[in-house]
Amino acid sequence: ALRPIAMPNGAAEVTASTTASPSDRFRRTPLEGEVRGRFGIQQFELGLLVRMHERFAEQDKPNPLLAIGGTLAYSIKPMFAGRLEYTRVHPFGDLGEATGGSDLRVELARKELLSPKISFGGTAGFLFTQRQNNGGFDANELIGDTRLGLQFTATDQLSIQGDALFQLNLGGELFTHTVSLAVAPTVLFAATKQIDVFARVFVGWLPAAEGSSSSDLRIYTLGLNWRP
Repeated sequence: ALRPIAMPNGAAEVTASTTASPSDRFRRTPLEGEVRGRFGIQQFELGLLVRMHERFAEQDKPNPLLAIGGTLAYSIKPMFAGRLEYTRVHPFGDLGEATGGSDLRVELARKELLSPKISFGGTAGFLFTQRQNNGGFDANELIGDTRLGLQFTATDQLSIQGDALFQLNLGGELFTHTVSLAVAPTVLFAATKQIDVFARVFVGWLPAAEGSSSSDLRIYTLGLNWRP
């Protein structure tokens, strides 16, 4: 609950995680791996991310690179920061009909302590997303993006967080629905002073995909944070 939003000056953190999305929206459960790094310089935080396909949802393809990206955050206060993030999806190689594109996100993040062990916080901003493929598909969408949540420090090593996410599609041709809702509980265990282990369950409600009766999207994440 007491952790600042952006990394302090001179501090660094590396996060590695893997996600699984079991749903009848997919022919088989896709697995994705991600590595993120962030480093604090004065009031700024610089970050890099790489995502990989560990297993494709439909069929294996020759290029496992899913996305690369970078972030820039500015700490207005320890519990108040602005962040800009750019992600390039399927940046290299020929994936046939696989969709590539980019995401540009700008947001403000705020956290308020309600007590020494409980904090309330979230983010609010906009996401501009664009997708295209070799089949001639090319569309984009502007999305209002909000996340609110409570974080509770149960013990010196264990913390629990619950987030609610709301997205409003403001305009574009990429999506046919208007509103996306999700909840995401997270449990984090501080194994050592330098290493945290966490597990997250993301459950979102979306219109059923073509050929599917399911309107939910479930994503399970396991990962760790390392601060050298």
